[in-house]
Amino acid sequence: MTETCRIRPEDCGSYTREVIAAIAEARDAGATTPDELAMALNRSGVTTWGGRQWDGERVLAFLASPDVEQLTG
Repeated sequence: MTETCRIRPEDCGSYTREVIAAIAEARDAGATTPDELAMALNRSGVTTWGGRQWDGERVLAFLASPDVEQLTG
């Protein structure tokens, strides 16, 4: 999701960290597939950068983004 840094780069890192933490929490609770992770994010109220609901495809795109790779290395 390279779109996350186009508007306010200073907010990109905190947003990305928030989503990474929510995904880690979902995984700890047993979510394993992208669709399960998306459902967990939606239940917890974490939206995409654009304010939309998550789906499995968006989760995969987020996890594959350079922003996430930089933070999780």
